Amino acid sequence: MKVCPKCNKEYPDDVKFCSTCGQELKPKEEGARFCPYCGAKLNAGSQFCSSCGKPVEQQPQMAKTAAEAPKTMQKTAAPAVPTVKESEPVPVAAQVDPHRQVSKEGEVLASGAPIPSKTGWCKWGYLLGAIGGIALSKSMFLLILLVYAVEYYMIQFHEGKMRRMKFKFVSPVTSDEIYSRIQPTLSQKYGDKISFDRNGDTLCVKYDSMIYDININDDGTVSLWWRKSLSGAIFSFREGKMYRKIRTGTALIAYELQHQFGVHA
Repeated sequence: MKVCPKCNKEYPDDVKFCSTCGQELKPKEEGARFCPYCGAKLNAGSQFCSSCGKPVEQQPQMAKTAAEAPKTMQKTAAPAVPTVKESEPVPVAAQVDPHRQVSKEGEVLASGAPIPSKTGWCKWGYLLGAIGGIALSKSMFLLILLVYAVEYYMIQFHEGKMRRMKFKFVSPVTSDEIYSRIQPTLSQKYGDKISFDRNGDTLCVKYDSMIYDININDDGTVSLWWRKSLSGAIFSFREGKMYRKIRTGTALIAYELQHQFGVHA
């Protein structure tokens, strides 16, 4: 039996050269070592080849036999698997019941942020009135009064408009279903600041001295008819403050209704 000193491939005795690398074959000897570069026989314990002078303490990668591969694999440490910390389940947004239909009309709110104000420009009117009053002292009172009258009219107009706002919703749905879904959510999020009541088939939400009646329209949309509570009617003197309350409460309740029934922006 002969062996290639370069690639360690064995051959019968009648073969002279290696068919892989072309190296001249040597008789196979137990424990014999050969230079992997020039094929010269190495002496026992040699670290360099006496023929070509190259280091031979480590064999090239191609000289490794198949028997050595499993040992290498066993020495390789397996990568550490990161430990996943258990946490509370992430709440999943509600999905629309396949047996219900979403209305084609109506607004969809992306959050419970207040509905944008439409009277923000009035503050500039007061500022201009003050500046104009300094220049024309006799007209100062009239200018400010005019701005106040315009602001009051605009607030009244947009407050009424919010009563007529339609929000996209699902149908068919009953008052009992709305109450069972919305009441726990509002209580958990807002506590004593908000209360849920029922007057016949009409659901009422009281928030910040305002009452909002939840009305399901014929086209499947939902509207919130706001009205003052008893305390709100007695202690309400500033229309601007009430307008801000209505914008906040309408958006908050409409968003929770849509969110709990799977209507998303």
